[in-house]
Amino acid sequence: MAAASAPVVTPPPDPPGGPLLDGDALRQLERLGLVQLDAVVSGFAGTHTGPRGASGIEFADYRRYTPGDDLRRIDWSVYARLREAFVRTAPGEARTGIALLVDVSASMDWAGDGDPPLPTKLLHAQRVAAMLAAVALLRADTARLAALSDGAARSGPDVSGPALVGQVLDAMRAQEPGRTTGLAAAVRAQRLADRPADLAVLLTDALVDDGDLEGALEELAASARRATLVHVWAPRERRPAVTGAVELVDAETGERRVVDVSEEEAVRQAARFDARAAELRERCRARGVTYVPAPTDVPALEVLFGAARTAGLVGD
Repeated sequence: MAAASAPVVTPPPDPPGGPLLDGDALRQLERLGLVQLDAVVSGFAGTHTGPRGASGIEFADYRRYTPGDDLRRIDWSVYARLREAFVRTAPGEARTGIALLVDVSASMDWAGDGDPPLPTKLLHAQRVAAMLAAVALLRADTARLAALSDGAARSGPDVSGPALVGQVLDAMRAQEPGRTTGLAAAVRAQRLADRPADLAVLLTDALVDDGDLEGALEELAASARRATLVHVWAPRERRPAVTGAVELVDAETGERRVVDVSEEEAVRQAARFDARAAELRERCRARGVTYVPAPTDVPALEVLFGAARTAGLVGD
């Protein structure tokens, strides 16, 4: 009797607009030294690198308590916040767990016009998340993906090791877009379903009402020892490319309305967008959440190093 052959698993194709992580970008990441990899993660965490110890960033000098650990090493301030015991680690013990929460609601599936064409906000967010996951795996940390939409979260398992970068990309390609956002409920669902991460990174366009945004930031801050919001936007959201009568369609509700965009209105829209982005940054700061801007006309790799430069960890 012939032996049964193993089933062939075909990974999902790359999304329209190109690969999530092309070979050139991955090779650039692989050529980075340990200090540079540390700087990228520390930039997203809003921390400064010091002596490497476990991983070169403040929050990585901890791990979850296991029976037999010295109780004197428990950090009770962390326990009071997360209701889970963490112990301080000796150099070389710690491994940073990074949770990547990608908003896959309908509003993210928009690119606007551009020359050359720009990726959708969703594809851009996935590229940034893919590169950050690759950095984590190259550092021997762990990465976990979660897709957020419709007030729910769909999480994958923790993965670790450079050889599993492809597995992370396959999981990201398989993320199914949702319809609405429900951002606070989705982040809360992820927090309750998964164990706390050392660093939680939420990638979103933040196109939700103030109450939903405040709730999402509160849940995000409570889900990990460090939290970051990556604000993804398309340049045409800030300033329209055309003037005159323009039809606007809400990607989540389908509502349509026609507005007359004059040059003066385009300038006012840019000012309103800048004010809202500044307010979002301030809301993040008030919650202890690091804010990272990620416009879709800035390459994903530059978003990573931009965060490190902002934190003063790498030069221009």
